[in-house]
Amino acid sequence: MKKRILVVDDHALIRDVVTRTLTDAFELAVAADSEAALAQVAAAAPDLVLLDVDLGDGPDGLALCATLSQREPPIPVILLTSLDARADREAGLGAGARLPGRADPPDG
Repeated sequence: MKKRILVVDDHALIRDVVTRTLTDAFELAVAADSEAALAQVAAAAPDLVLLDVDLGDGPDGLALCATLSQREPPIPVILLTSLDARADREAGLGAGARLPGRADPPDG
């Protein structure tokens, strides 16, 4: 049985790239915002969430991450973000992310 990953990003292109990359190895669900993500989680809890920090309108990814990490059992979250300051990484870890990571390569 394939592990289920929920991809949450407000940019359709990012959702598409991630799902195309992972589709053969995982069962995938997608959401464009926190509300849709929580509905997906309620329908079938994923094994992992790949989560954008800046979800545009509504609650941001850090708020959703904190909600998911407080569930029993907690849902592991990897943050996809271009933010790279130490304070941003600490905020991600503080919200319960297991591994905040960059969504784009660093310049240079």
